[in-house]
Amino acid sequence: MIVSRAIPLACCVAPIAHVDRPEPVAKLMILAGLRELEDFIKAEVRNMPILDDIMDHKVIGPAIREGMLKEGLSMLRAQIQKRFGTVPVWADEQLGKSSLVEIEALSLRLFDVSSVDELFGR
Repeated sequence: MIVSRAIPLACCVAPIAHVDRPEPVAKLMILAGLRELEDFIKAEVRNMPILDDIMDHKVIGPAIREGMLKEGLSMLRAQIQKRFGTVPVWADEQLGKSSLVEIEALSLRLFDVSSVDELFGR
């Protein structure tokens, strides 16, 4: 049976280091296509555990972090404005220089302070 031959091929790719996988996986998909096993291989890929963190991806990881930072900044600015009124220029500039970790810390401090000055430790 053709499907039984595909299982050993897929098992041979699994132990290969992540950085070395693209070429063998591409070759496996070509062979699978020639043998009309694309659906079988796709199902196996869905069933395999994901061992890599998407945040470690060289292109996608930084894009996700950038999006998280922008959304965090947007949310914190809105919260500061709702609590204290217009965000001062100096505070907005400081927010623009902040990392995601700093934004998260400020968003928690927001509950414990009584002014924008106090939020930024001024």
